[in-house]
Amino acid sequence: MPARQPHAPTRPSTAPRSRRHRTRGFVLPITIVTLAIVAVGVAVMSHRSDQLRALVLASRQEQQAAVEVHNAVAQALVLMGTRYRRGSRLGDIEIDGRWYRNAAGTFVRYQDAAGLMSLRRATEPDLQALLATLGLPPEQIPALVDALLDYADADSLRRLNGAEAPAYVEAKLPPPRNALLVTPMELRRIARWRDLDEATLQRVIANTSITNIGTVNRSTVSAPVLAALGGTDLATARTLLALRPPGEPVAIESLPNLAGGSFLAAGRFMTLPSPSTLLTVCPASVAWCQALSLTATFDLGEGPWHVDYSVRLMRTEPLPRADAVATLPIAVPSGPPAPIRSPFGAIQ
Repeated sequence: MPARQPHAPTRPSTAPRSRRHRTRGFVLPITIVTLAIVAVGVAVMSHRSDQLRALVLASRQEQQAAVEVHNAVAQALVLMGTRYRRGSRLGDIEIDGRWYRNAAGTFVRYQDAAGLMSLRRATEPDLQALLATLGLPPEQIPALVDALLDYADADSLRRLNGAEAPAYVEAKLPPPRNALLVTPMELRRIARWRDLDEATLQRVIANTSITNIGTVNRSTVSAPVLAALGGTDLATARTLLALRPPGEPVAIESLPNLAGGSFLAAGRFMTLPSPSTLLTVCPASVAWCQALSLTATFDLGEGPWHVDYSVRLMRTEPLPRADAVATLPIAVPSGPPAPIRSPFGAIQ
């Protein structure tokens, strides 16, 4: 019987072990990628959540600001209907554009429209003098004034430096309305005025109104308007206003345009507020203010007041410090104001 040959030793198979190594080599990268995707997803969801919270907060602030504006306007209408107007005051409220804070902490200011220059009643020399006082270049002023007058008049005849419909078509702008301005902010729609920087436009708007009264209140007149109508420089006008005694009209007798005793020049000034008051309401929590023109209409038989316009504007200047602003005086005065004196006697 032949001898059995011994079997050669069998080498263990390395295939399963190699597959296990390869599998282990893929697990780590897949885990890292999965964790990275999860981290990105969490970051995106967190960012979206932050955005949503910011939007909700902004929406609440807007809603609260709208309520503050509504309440401030309602309060102003009540005050206009229940307080005397004399000189620079509506009751105990100074209507010269100074800031107050009402009970809700909202910043408000009242400006007598008669202390500003009316864009509806101002003459060409008046407008030129105001723009010069506000620092606009002399070579630019004639074109601005003519463009404004062309925009507001009823005809389509172009002034020498003005602009009518063809100029607006060429500039791809809406045509001029050829009607009186509805708000001072409408200056932004007028050819050539659109080219002014925002700060310059704001200075003009702050010193103009759209009332139909051509006279100016000596007790609430702004310095640029006083300088323009009085024929003096801005520094002198500011000095005269600073020297004005409380409750008294500013002294205008020494101004160049009135020093000669011109009745027409002196007739531009009065000592009574206009029926129109410009109200600015600025909630501290938002970056905008509401600008309104309110006119008392008791004597017209159409209602106690009329809202001429209401415009929301982005705030371009910081509000004053809260501790530097007086509280709006809304208490009923203890008695009527002193009567107005005239050559014909006292007028209550």
